[in-house]
Amino acid sequence: IRFVSKKPYRIVVSGRTKHYTSAFGEHVIAYEVEQAIKETVVKFPCMITEFTLAPQINPKENEMAYHEWFIEFETQPKNIEDFRFFLDAKMQEKNSYYKDLIDGKMLQTLKITQVKKPQDLKIRIPNHHTIPTY
Repeated sequence: IRFVSKKPYRIVVSGRTKHYTSAFGEHVIAYEVEQAIKETVVKFPCMITEFTLAPQINPKENEMAYHEWFIEFETQPKNIEDFRFFLDAKMQEKNSYYKDLIDGKMLQTLKITQVKKPQDLKIRIPNHHTIPTY
């Protein structure tokens, strides 16, 4: 929980009630993800339609695990790599467990996979309108 006011006392449940990722013990919650992406978009102007992230627990040979972000951009940032590094730094700033895993070489920095709207793809995905958020 987070206190949002002391007079009167008010709290907001911001922990792992619904949306979180914790494949490696990092316990990344939706609030941290949303704050990190908001701060990154302010620094690197762009328009994001949808996004979600998932742990990549079986990466290619000799590659460490990582969080893979699936982002649908309406307008892209000028430099996607700078965007990615800044977003990862924000996630480390917001979640000490995630930072510890990066520093301890248990995880590599996040990766971004850009996705398109299903109607823009050559294949048809029945009844699919947005990217699900976990």
